[in-house]
Amino acid sequence: MIRFFTALALGLFCSINAQAALIAKWDFSTNLNPTYSQPNVGFTVTGFTPIQSRMVQVGTGGNPGGAGQFISTSNTSYLDSSTLVLARAAGVTVATFSFDIKRTSTSSNGMIRISNNVNSQVFEVAANSSSWTAITPVTFTGLSAPSVTFTFARRVNVPGSSTIQIDNFNIDGVVPEPASMAVFAGLGLVGAAMRRRNRKS
Repeated sequence: MIRFFTALALGLFCSINAQAALIAKWDFSTNLNPTYSQPNVGFTVTGFTPIQSRMVQVGTGGNPGGAGQFISTSNTSYLDSSTLVLARAAGVTVATFSFDIKRTSTSSNGMIRISNNVNSQVFEVAANSSSWTAITPVTFTGLSAPSVTFTFARRVNVPGSSTIQIDNFNIDGVVPEPASMAVFAGLGLVGAAMRRRNRKS
């Protein structure tokens, strides 16, 4: 009987359903911290942490309201500007970022590069317009860690010519569906009962 439940659990594990869930979002209305987060889905997330003051919150010019702004520098190569930490006790596996982006100059394009400390996945997002543009969401997979630090770096084509702004920043993650977790919990109780009965016999 125990072998039966073991096989059943393995089968369910292979077919477990997962769903995307909103973890946190930012509108940058007052600071660089999340405007909204859902700790009930098992994730915790920090605000954007500037590196040497290279990212700030600005109160106007957002889409709408405030925005997160990567400051202008004299460096045309990528310069680390801020970090963001995503954690989950059961482990982070997938994280999807979506946001709006623009450059403040009408003539100089820029880029935001997003990397992480777990694997080699890197995404580059272009700021090619002085109007707000929604990016194609970027998804990090295979993270397999209880805590992941994402680093945001920026560059511009012309030194000191433009800042880059982001707004309406969302993070989605993948979590097991409640029904799937309930099945595993039930199997755990049944397995424990079977073990107790075998010990008594």
